[in-house]
Amino acid sequence: MELGILPCIILELIFIWIIVAISFFPVCDSVRILNGAAAIKVFLAVVPGALGVYMALTQAWQMK
Repeated sequence: MELGILPCIILELIFIWIIVAISFFPVCDSVRILNGAAAIKVFLAVVPGALGVYMALTQAWQMK
């Protein structure tokens, strides 16, 4: 399912304004921001790896 141009632009603007709002807080004083960033990094490291292992185990023989 693809979104149209307007919903994509709105989602991107929301994301940008969330980042701008977060940037007003000092990073060294906000443990929640650091923990959130760490959780996102772990998520971005684990999910592609898990999907790669899943694809290798389930569809490796089909990719000849």
